[in-house]
Amino acid sequence: MGHGWGPAVGLIGLGCACGGPASSGGLEAAATDGAVAVDATIDARSVPEAAAPPAEDAPVEALDAGDGIGVLAPDQQHPSFIAVDGHNVYWTDLDVGMTAVMKRPLGGGAPVTLARGPGSPGGLAVDGVNVYWSQSVPGGTGSVLSVPIDGGRSVALAMNQTAPVGPAVDSTNIYWAESEGFDSGLVMRASLDGAAPSVVATGLNFPSAIVLDATSVYWVSNDGIMRAPLDGGAPVLLATSGFTVAGALAVDQYAVYSTATPCTVASTPLDGGAPHMLPSARDCEPYATSGGIVADGTSVYLAVPVGTAAYPGSGSIVKVPVDGDPQAVPTTIAAGQNNPVAVAVDAVRVYWTDDGIGPDGGAPAISGQVLVAPK
Repeated sequence: MGHGWGPAVGLIGLGCACGGPASSGGLEAAATDGAVAVDATIDARSVPEAAAPPAEDAPVEALDAGDGIGVLAPDQQHPSFIAVDGHNVYWTDLDVGMTAVMKRPLGGGAPVTLARGPGSPGGLAVDGVNVYWSQSVPGGTGSVLSVPIDGGRSVALAMNQTAPVGPAVDSTNIYWAESEGFDSGLVMRASLDGAAPSVVATGLNFPSAIVLDATSVYWVSNDGIMRAPLDGGAPVLLATSGFTVAGALAVDQYAVYSTATPCTVASTPLDGGAPHMLPSARDCEPYATSGGIVADGTSVYLAVPVGTAAYPGSGSIVKVPVDGDPQAVPTTIAAGQNNPVAVAVDAVRVYWTDDGIGPDGGAPAISGQVLVAPK
């Protein structure tokens, strides 16, 4: 598929929409119980409306990085979780102990800060109205929050959480995990406004990722992959920890996918059964760590980062087919990445965050970026 990045700024017409510019502001979470509005310096919507449906074949504007790769946001500190909704790309950025929730219109414009608060991010999700995320302070408690996608007041949906992970959202509820420790982790559910919180599962061993489909919530922990019905019911163990590297999980209409090693993906049937390994993305670097994954019904997209600053430029974004053909060959969408962390997709593009590389000896630091490429 062609792209069309220009020498400095190019446009790519691949069938998704672009939103217009948005307001920005600095937001801080208040440490109180329940759903609490957070002080904001920008205009707030009491009842925000969902974004308009995207137009077809709208271009995406990005800096040309070569090899079909575009840079949507350069000079980031430590970008991590990422989401896209057809109008904007969203990500979290960690800077000096503060989590920033960022947005950049796909059609062009500078990144804007939607919210900012203390601690490290634990996940990111978006619907047509809000961006949702979690953050926590090392050795302290964390929060699950939301902010309108067009800017406004952020809301603390859950406070005093222990190392919250996620969230994931559907049309009515938000789900997240608390990674409290050995056999004390939780999966929680609440309304999208934070009301009526309830416990979905208890006794978990360090849950580290959570995803949804139309009927179930799935999470991965040191025990393995588990599933619980959205309408209530007992959790079910789908796969043991021998088929997971905690921290990455994706689901489509066929299976739930986990990183079995930093460079390989295990596919587990939604109703349980023996997992099988998808074609290997590549041989791992000696110190490779597990990155993010996402599925679109035909492929799994895997961020393969490096493990130390000694291996700059050896990370990659890889597409792995899910049709079960053991002879299928994975496709490298982007090579030469410094430290890719998380990945998101729309109908025609792949988006990812690259954390960059810290200074190593006499080598300068490489700043983080948010990037895009055709599928």
